[in-house]
Amino acid sequence: MRRTVSLVWALMSGASPKACARDPGNHGYWYPPNDLINLYVNTTIAPFDDLRVRRAMSMALDRDMIVDLAGYGYPTVATRATGLGDYFEAWFNDAIDAQFSQYVTYDPDAANVLLDEARLLDINGDGRRQLPDGTPVAFEIQVVSGWTDWVQTAQMITENLADVGITATARPVDWSLYDAALKQGSYQASMIWSLAAADPIQTCNDYFHPDRVGQSWHAGHGMAAPELGALIDDYGQTTDEAARRAILDRLMTFTGENMPFIPLFSNPT
Repeated sequence: MRRTVSLVWALMSGASPKACARDPGNHGYWYPPNDLINLYVNTTIAPFDDLRVRRAMSMALDRDMIVDLAGYGYPTVATRATGLGDYFEAWFNDAIDAQFSQYVTYDPDAANVLLDEARLLDINGDGRRQLPDGTPVAFEIQVVSGWTDWVQTAQMITENLADVGITATARPVDWSLYDAALKQGSYQASMIWSLAAADPIQTCNDYFHPDRVGQSWHAGHGMAAPELGALIDDYGQTTDEAARRAILDRLMTFTGENMPFIPLFSNPT
């Protein structure tokens, strides 16, 4: 802002073009983070009903590479497991984020340990993990056809997951199928953005309020619940900032503890 004001002042005061020349250290493009993009998994079905699997999947993802290659370097890598991207930086709680930061850090070795603990093992030695009953761990990641950066993101996710023995397939679909599956919670896995709003409680409302199930793209993961809805309602009924902060902290803690979805990156604005 100071740079802009000084340039305007210089132009209005009749300064020479040379004096107003662009500063190479501060001239360029900036894409600030907007809505958080998540990999939503259906926590009502195996293997996604196991927290260890969700955390392992998250730790298997090389987000920096995904952003650099699929996003051409424009998105902002997700570094928090608590449901809010950098768009909501003013509401972050660093102490809460630190408790769960390991689960959004690229660590395939730790991911393999968690998958072993969840008894998803390579039973037949083919390099692919199976459920305890021998069923292969295999699923589709839905993404909209034609969204080339997201299709490539989904493909890179499948490659990262293959490195820890999980078989996933990127499945581009038309919008109507994508929309319906997210709202109905009938997907296995799907990529979708989160709500960017004036207040992060609106984002949490779309994630977790039971009233949003069947209505929102973001509440079909299987973890929306009445107790979370009550917290969200309480937030809207008080003007006490400390009380609001405490509610938001509880919602972020719940997200970090349960990983109902896997954060990937923030969209570039």
